[in-house]
Amino acid sequence: MNIRFAFFVIVLATAGCASDVPRDIAETPVQVILVTQVQQAIAQYEGVSTRWGGEIIAIENQADISRVEILARQLGSSGKPVVDGTPDARFIAEIPGFLDPVDYQSGQRITVSGTIKGLEVRKVGDYAYPYPVVLVQQYY
Repeated sequence: MNIRFAFFVIVLATAGCASDVPRDIAETPVQVILVTQVQQAIAQYEGVSTRWGGEIIAIENQADISRVEILARQLGSSGKPVVDGTPDARFIAEIPGFLDPVDYQSGQRITVSGTIKGLEVRKVGDYAYPYPVVLVQQYY
């Protein structure tokens, strides 16, 4: 076998393994912020960039955004939520455009990166629950 041909095959095989995960999702941020930290001190974190992920609880499509309610989970080294990890808290991801609920179902994992917008109180049963809201720039 020709050395150039073997090199070409290796390059093609390696390129096929290249990740399509956005860099903001795959790389650990310099400052890791927990959802619970934001719940307790929103003024300190408003406007700060973050990367959170977890399991989809529900999705609500509005005219120009999709609001995804997520149960936050610890993220692995590649940014993928660790399902066996302890849940942190709930948050809302505001994603521009339409996300089809058929493609983004309850229980599926998602990771988002964006800016912390604020806090929104919603009911979970009879409990008033403070949801941090993230304006999403990237998701996977």
